[in-house]
Amino acid sequence: MSSQSGSRPHVCILMSTFNGEEFLVEQLDSLLNQQGVDVTIIVRDDGSSDGTRRILERYQEANRNIQVHPGANLGVVPSFLELMRIAPASSAGYFALCDQDDVWLPEKLSHAVRALESDKSTPRLYCSVVRYVDKSLRHLGSSRPGIRPDFRNAVVENIATGCTVVFNRALLQLVNSAAPRRALMHDWWLYLVASAFGDVVFDRQSWILYRQHGRNVIGGTTSIMRMMVIRIRRMRLRQGGVFRCSDQAEEFLRCFGERCPPAHRQLLEEMLAVRKSLFRRIRFAFAGKIRRNHWIDDGLLRLLLIAGHY
Repeated sequence: MSSQSGSRPHVCILMSTFNGEEFLVEQLDSLLNQQGVDVTIIVRDDGSSDGTRRILERYQEANRNIQVHPGANLGVVPSFLELMRIAPASSAGYFALCDQDDVWLPEKLSHAVRALESDKSTPRLYCSVVRYVDKSLRHLGSSRPGIRPDFRNAVVENIATGCTVVFNRALLQLVNSAAPRRALMHDWWLYLVASAFGDVVFDRQSWILYRQHGRNVIGGTTSIMRMMVIRIRRMRLRQGGVFRCSDQAEEFLRCFGERCPPAHRQLLEEMLAVRKSLFRRIRFAFAGKIRRNHWIDDGLLRLLLIAGHY
């Protein structure tokens, strides 16, 4: 259990669980084993029907720094947004998103806090590459390190893998001041807000074992064509089977339009306006105002923009 000494940074870990009994104990133990920080763990169970709640109750009884909030099944995005609404009651200066089936290395939170602590008043977000492992924690590979975070990337791509995300209280307060009615993903929404109003730190080292299992297994890509199919599916299989980053841009303007820096607001308004004209979509697609980090993804994005599937 964390000592809560007051002399170390205090991080509030936000975990959403759903039928996660298989790997939950290993993850909880890795959270309690974080070094150099004090932790509070707030868990919202999203309507589990297996033994997840029993495990959570057992850990809550044994550790005063674990709070469990059983709830109805909302889905992953609403569940994490609800956790962020609950989180301000914590005295923590930093907040971390957490999945139920990974393993955190002991230095994960301390590295993130060091990257963020130089400026507490500016909304700041930390994220990193991940180390992929199989269900038995055998190494599979790592995510791509060549990431350049900024707003024109955030409107069309999420680089902030949720299980790596740590952010400060200033960002939490900003997000909670105008909660979205819809967002493609909770971690993407945090990246979008942080890149618009503050700072994003991307760590090219990994401090997390990102477990791949079941439908989540990345597996080996056997051909370039197979890789292209996977990339297209990842970009298009969003809400309703269509990649709708434009819907998220519209929601961002609803939430933050009056406060948004003029250049960012102009970009979003143009991105929405070109939906009505093929010619304007073609011109916008090649204007270089938005970008994804990998050249293949960037090219596919421009094709989807021209086709109106964005």
